[in-house]
Amino acid sequence: MVDELDATQFDFLCVLAKWGANDGSSTTDGASDYECVTTALDAGPLGSRGAFRIKILTAGDPDDVVIDNQPGDSDIAFLTTEATSGNIVVR
Repeated sequence: MVDELDATQFDFLCVLAKWGANDGSSTTDGASDYECVTTALDAGPLGSRGAFRIKILTAGDPDDVVIDNQPGDSDIAFLTTEATSGNIVVR
């Protein structure tokens, strides 16, 4: 279980209207190196909710996926996980 994921380097950030994605290096709980890919879509009109994806991989091993809330989908797949409550903080 990952309690805290801290970004140590951003390799890219792409923002287009209400969609954004970033990729970078991270540590969890102060140890181990990971690659973290996050994608988010801001809420739209008529009460629709925002959506997000987080994918954490062991650094240097793209086949070792630690967490992915859309397993099996490509990194550019349509977001399917709606944000129903809570907060996502990117620091």
